[in-house]
Amino acid sequence: MNTAAPTTAHKKLVGILLTIVFALTCLPAALAVDLNVDAGFYFKQSRGGTCTLASAAMMLRYSFDMAEEADAIENAVSAVLDEGYRTADILPAAPAGFIRVGCTEMGSLIREHLKTR
Repeated sequence: MNTAAPTTAHKKLVGILLTIVFALTCLPAALAVDLNVDAGFYFKQSRGGTCTLASAAMMLRYSFDMAEEADAIENAVSAVLDEGYRTADILPAAPAGFIRVGCTEMGSLIREHLKTR
């Protein structure tokens, strides 16, 4: 029988997963109550998750001392933004030269950059 204690990496991974699950399940409804709007508003494609990914990178860097992983996320987000892709929440008023995408497509673009690193 293996009675070894969980490794530090295992504990960090569990912490990250629990944080993500909490954010995805509780935050949109809490924001809807605070702003007196429908919770479904936060799940529309016009709302981007780019800042959420940046926050996750900061969490990895400063809470879990995972600078390499944080750099990968930040570099992927920067690369997609440098290519001109924008979700509606960060699209400038005069969108010349920018490509408007929904948050699902933005996430896919960022994921592709993470795969190629």
